[in-house]
Amino acid sequence: MNNSLLEIKNLNVSTDNESIVKNISFKLKKNNILGIVGESGSGKSVTALSILKLSIFRGLYQSGNLFFNNTDLNKISNNDFRKILRNDIGIIFQDPSSYLNPSIKCGAQLIECFKSSNSENIDTTNNAIDILEKVKIDNPQDTLKKYPHELSGGQQQRLMIAMMISKNPKILICDEATSSLDTIIKKEIVSLLLKLKKEFKMSLIFITHNLNLVSEISDYIIFLKNGEIIEEGETKKIFKNPKKNYTKKLISLNKKLIINKQKFSNSSSEILKVNNLSLNLGGKKILKKINFELFKNDSLGIIGESGSGKTTISKCILKIHESYSGYIFYNSKNIKSMSRLSTSKEIQIVFQDPYSSLDPSIRVIDQVIEPMKFHKIISKSNLILEAVKILKSVRLKSDLYNKFPSQLSGGERQRVVIARALTMEPKVLICDECVSALDKNIQNSILNLLVELKNKLSLTLIFISHDIRIVKNICNRVMVLKNGVIVDFNDTRKLFKNPNPYTKSLINASF
Repeated sequence: MNNSLLEIKNLNVSTDNESIVKNISFKLKKNNILGIVGESGSGKSVTALSILKLSIFRGLYQSGNLFFNNTDLNKISNNDFRKILRNDIGIIFQDPSSYLNPSIKCGAQLIECFKSSNSENIDTTNNAIDILEKVKIDNPQDTLKKYPHELSGGQQQRLMIAMMISKNPKILICDEATSSLDTIIKKEIVSLLLKLKKEFKMSLIFITHNLNLVSEISDYIIFLKNGEIIEEGETKKIFKNPKKNYTKKLISLNKKLIINKQKFSNSSSEILKVNNLSLNLGGKKILKKINFELFKNDSLGIIGESGSGKTTISKCILKIHESYSGYIFYNSKNIKSMSRLSTSKEIQIVFQDPYSSLDPSIRVIDQVIEPMKFHKIISKSNLILEAVKILKSVRLKSDLYNKFPSQLSGGERQRVVIARALTMEPKVLICDECVSALDKNIQNSILNLLVELKNKLSLTLIFISHDIRIVKNICNRVMVLKNGVIVDFNDTRKLFKNPNPYTKSLINASF
């Protein structure tokens, strides 16, 4: 194996009747970064799970040879394999909340990682605080006392990163590990990972949709499509001169965002008004005197760092948080006086984390049928036809309709969540990082679908995103938050032409 730390030979992963990964072979060299890219459903995450032999927990069958440090992992005991996973190989998953125990405080989960390592006689609490500071979590002492649901999506991801790097692994697998982070923190986390890689002589496997990122940091790259390797090679050479049409297409799509022409002729009719919205949670001010208005067919972008209050605003609008001060009016009616049932018919949200938004025990098509049945939107005889129509509109393949969420890729799950939200024919659609888990090709499709629906149905959009480029293209106004305060707010063109210093720092940090 020479300089190889990890070698995969003839990896195959399948269900009872479908091949997901087909005869994949690759090597990871010591102190190198391997990038694995491809569209949603191409087999990237399944390949990562297979390295850890975790694919079997998704009801999949796995065959092929795995070598770590010249050791054949198929020929060692389960206990020895678990020791390697515990000490030498870490993984950071795409959906952090799905892998954090909701009933255990963050500190206990992080400290458990230290206890599981070979380290003895270490001050676990101080080490936990140090590692949280490394991943840029503010007030680490307070974070140790919190439960995962009390953290923002970006903070949860940073906690996952802290848990993995705490054991100083020889290999760290990053499965969309920075997709939920804002541009500034993403850049800091990537820099941190590169620093740790050098410090601990660690190798990385970076699975991502972000070709700009992987082109900058990886030594070697693999392009997957339908579970097969289409092209592989040294990263610089591939990006300079791709050989295969599929690779050329992905690289080309990455350079541009293709969104159909947006209609910005908003109605003068106000649909939503937020007046002096403030919220304290756990003794901390989360939102401070937020004011804005939305008009029919409006498209408002909200950007800012993780924990700045973006998602919290949407939760107040949806009555998830009701202890706020100030007022939220929907069609001139105080939203606090409306029932959650009537609110959910008018205002829908597509959350950042698709897996925790779906019922794991319900098949895809029933995820879409259930809300229509509950709200009696359509006759029982037409439920299946309407569900199929909606699933097709989000470009989901028909062979996925009878599968469970655990059998889908992250991007496929996100499309199911979007489809379910559209069943209600809402007047306001809040998109909270709704395309962050999707590759550029599907991103374009979904964004164009949202623009099409917005124009056709006079839909009002609130678009929460870390992707500055998307907000710039899809929104007619942009609000910038920092620490629960609006620090910049303007028409999109004016804001990007003359951003204030903080907004400029967000723009400059974009990959």
